[in-house]
Amino acid sequence: MPSATAIGSGAPDCHTDLDMDLVSRIVRQAGIDCLLRMPDDRTTVILAEPRPRGGRTRFTVRATRIRADDHGHRDHVSVGPNDARRTAMHVPEPDERHLAALILAQALRVEPDEMVTVDEIRALGLTQPR
Repeated sequence: MPSATAIGSGAPDCHTDLDMDLVSRIVRQAGIDCLLRMPDDRTTVILAEPRPRGGRTRFTVRATRIRADDHGHRDHVSVGPNDARRTAMHVPEPDERHLAALILAQALRVEPDEMVTVDEIRALGLTQPR
């Protein structure tokens, strides 16, 4: 898994109820093509691509949710470029709309293969209150 940089925090712990299907539907409603995958019983991945670019068929954005084990740990949620060499942004305790907005912010960058910056996230009003 790529490394992660945290942004914002302070919302109630809602990971156990995070509906990744709803997140993918919100992203699609915004006009971004995406796939929802569940490679195992703990992991859910959303892959997103805003539009075909030069015949490229791969998805440029990856949002991952890894469910916590039963030992009181929290789920791990991250968003970033769909490239294992890039750092993903850790998203502490998001709700569906916030996670979808972060996916859209990443997907709609001029260069979606580059990580959305904390300054861009702040400018979009997507930081969570502390």
